[in-house]
Amino acid sequence: KMDDIILRVKDICKYYPGVKALDGVNFEVKRGEVHAICGENGAGKSTFIKILTGANEPTSGTIEFNGKEYAKLTPKQSMEIGISVIYQEFSLIPYLSVAENIFYGREIKKGIIRDIAAMEKQAKELCKEMGVDIDVHKRVCDLGIAYQQIVEILKAVSKKSEFIIMDEPTAPLTINETKIFFDIIEKLREKRVTIIFISHRLEEVFELCDRVTVFCDGRYIVTKDVKDVTKQQLISYMVGRELTESYPVNIAGKGEVLLEADHLTN
Repeated sequence: KMDDIILRVKDICKYYPGVKALDGVNFEVKRGEVHAICGENGAGKSTFIKILTGANEPTSGTIEFNGKEYAKLTPKQSMEIGISVIYQEFSLIPYLSVAENIFYGREIKKGIIRDIAAMEKQAKELCKEMGVDIDVHKRVCDLGIAYQQIVEILKAVSKKSEFIIMDEPTAPLTINETKIFFDIIEKLREKRVTIIFISHRLEEVFELCDRVTVFCDGRYIVTKDVKDVTKQQLISYMVGRELTESYPVNIAGKGEVLLEADHLTN
């Protein structure tokens, strides 16, 4: 159905002097799906995100979001239409509480004074709704990395974002923390929130995502249902050729010891 497409990009190009960062990209994202974007470094993934969040203007092409067409988006516009992005580097303010961070820039006020109690109450409700056990009074700098990541997601959900871009979100997380994060993605899926998931960890793509789109050298290559593609095929789309060995045999001779460590403790 046509109304099931939340994002459609048409012929998106972004050229810098001597570089085609994006070259005629066309594809669609369905409402409520977790859609992976894969590609090697320099494939155009970051440029694409910047165009969707209004940080960069496309050289040409159009973005259609929720049935409305845009030649370009500004950061403010992108937020207003419901697009949020969660980067590896957090945009939280360390010395403010979880609740204050969630509502930062959209504070609930009583007259001219911030209504901290109301923000904490709403933040608690949001945590309960998302199945997250987190103390909303705590300062963000006192939380572990995984919970800081979760605060970023809660912030996006509190803005009623219906489209969340996650850029390498699990890169700093441990295996246990990644599980908490996956549970939250499932909750978002139930709410029909659309997620673009960018990751180098292909195992996560197969575990979490419904469909995957591959970029290579600034060009759109293919979109596949995750269930219809193997890891090997995905890698060959990403590198633009068939790979016979994931780890080439090392035929070089070994030299003298370059680095040695003994009894390290942390």
